[in-house]
Amino acid sequence: MERIYTDEQWEKDGILNVKIGQFVDKKVFNQLLNSVPPQTYGRGFFQPGEPYSHDWNTGQALYKTFQYVDSEKLYKYIGLRSAL
Repeated sequence: MERIYTDEQWEKDGILNVKIGQFVDKKVFNQLLNSVPPQTYGRGFFQPGEPYSHDWNTGQALYKTFQYVDSEKLYKYIGLRSAL
């Protein structure tokens, strides 16, 4: 697994195929942030505004969730989470 998921990888994959624990570069983050209003942006977390899936047991929307890592100055993908 590569350490940082880049916009070139996104273009090649055709979908956002970031792995848990992987960082996203600033271009990927900005594309996610500017495509639709975010669900969550602040308190050290970012969730793009469109749900990725749903928890069919609870009905809650699930969002790809990124945590800001200050020492890296980047966001790291931490998996699917309900709205924070």
